[in-house]
Amino acid sequence: MRTLNEIIEATKDGEKPPHDECYFAMLALDALSTFTTRDLRNIVFKNTVVTPEMLANEDHKRWQRALNKAPDEWLGPHNHPGNPDQLRMRRITKGVLRKVGLRGEDGSK
Repeated sequence: MRTLNEIIEATKDGEKPPHDECYFAMLALDALSTFTTRDLRNIVFKNTVVTPEMLANEDHKRWQRALNKAPDEWLGPHNHPGNPDQLRMRRITKGVLRKVGLRGEDGSK
């Protein structure tokens, strides 16, 4: 599998990457977005002892690491959909979020 950056660049050039590349690229980009959102919330609500500059630097490094690896490799086997442990933890997490009212019955936000 190509690196995340190669997949993105090929798509921008008009190529339609294979399903697996798109699938794992989408999951990697979702994870990166989640990390960035968490860091921004920590800055806004001052839930961290690190500075905004430190969080921005770490975010940049995280994106560079992800872009330079194949998405399935960057995600790691424990984050592959279909991994029984990942599916079990996802069911548990969704159940907890539903109970506290942060998710709908269908899992939507």
